[in-house]
Amino acid sequence: MARASYRSVVVGAGPAGLAAIANLLDAGIHPILWVDPAFAAGRLARYQRVPSNTKVQLFVDFAMASPTLARLAATMSPPPLGEFESMDPQGTCLLKDTARMVSQLTRGIQQHLADKVDCYQGWVTRVHGSSKQPSWSVALGVEAQDQEATVVDTDNVIFATGSHPIPSHSSWAPHQLYTRPEHAKMIEELSLETALDPGALQSAVTPSDVVAVVGGSHSGVLCLRNLAELPNRPRKILHYYRQELKYAVYMDGWILYDNTGLKGDAAVWAKQVLEPGLVPRLDSHHLKSPESEAEIYKATMPEVTKIIYAIGFQRNKLPEMVLEEFHGGGSKDHGERVKHSPQSGKLVLGDKPIPGLWGYGIAFPEETVDPLGNKEWAVGLWKFMRYMKKVIPENVAPEIMSNSSKL
Repeated sequence: MARASYRSVVVGAGPAGLAAIANLLDAGIHPILWVDPAFAAGRLARYQRVPSNTKVQLFVDFAMASPTLARLAATMSPPPLGEFESMDPQGTCLLKDTARMVSQLTRGIQQHLADKVDCYQGWVTRVHGSSKQPSWSVALGVEAQDQEATVVDTDNVIFATGSHPIPSHSSWAPHQLYTRPEHAKMIEELSLETALDPGALQSAVTPSDVVAVVGGSHSGVLCLRNLAELPNRPRKILHYYRQELKYAVYMDGWILYDNTGLKGDAAVWAKQVLEPGLVPRLDSHHLKSPESEAEIYKATMPEVTKIIYAIGFQRNKLPEMVLEEFHGGGSKDHGERVKHSPQSGKLVLGDKPIPGLWGYGIAFPEETVDPLGNKEWAVGLWKFMRYMKKVIPENVAPEIMSNSSKL
């Protein structure tokens, strides 16, 4: 029996995966196989109670920028953009509203565009390619261990596989380095998801706790706010940060520190409460050098009972990737070595592009340069859509068409 063949396989059904599907369809590319274990807005759905740092209008623009998504938004019931209609377009919202929009549009594609997009609930477990063939074989898997893997062929694979909070053990863990081993075992590390959900945090923290927050990013500030606003606050909050708080600045037609500065509710709270020193029982520690950092941690970490790390995100692991004869790739897994071009999304091995493989979203973001020369990674729904509206018609679709003509 011949294996199923697709013009493209899109891995991941978060905002970036949805944007990739939409732009492929807008470019006339199908059939497409869309792979995800849940089709429920990806990791975005875990941050229901987190306030956005993006204006409501940009979430609407995300959907309306794609003709495919705009048609679904206009015809589906309930309307995917309905939650935003009563909101201030220049204000912000909770991420639960954004996750709902992504999930509804995803269901719209599943229900109304099934003739162009096949949805597989599971994982891509292996991608295999050879420079002698203009196509890839993609192995699919589900949780059932006894079920034989399905393999499909495709001209093109787009990875929108997302990222996760950096765990302490992947870099360094002050609560383990600067306390006695017996005390370190007693310090409970709270997940970032728990810390960003006021209800979950309330259940995890007691009034007798001393809670440490490591990191001064948008997420770190929101963790501090959630701790400070608990009905039963912890006995003490310790905040450790290396860089002074930075705020997004709205300039004439552009935003300074658009991706690295505080925005929305986090910025307002930081300016009005955190920086003026109005948080009760908060000790803030600016880690200005490696020497002072070690001294501060040694002096303060022994009293900590719970700790939260808000130190950034790292991309999720790619599936096994066998790249035979691609720039000396050989027949072994090269997923960890694969990087991306920040101007096109093309995946590269070393400095050589890999035909037919692309990456988008928070795991493979666009690099932008502002008018003052500052370089940043562009992360956010509208930024993903804007980027893909440019590179998929200009780079991805022509490559798919070219590969198809060689088969």
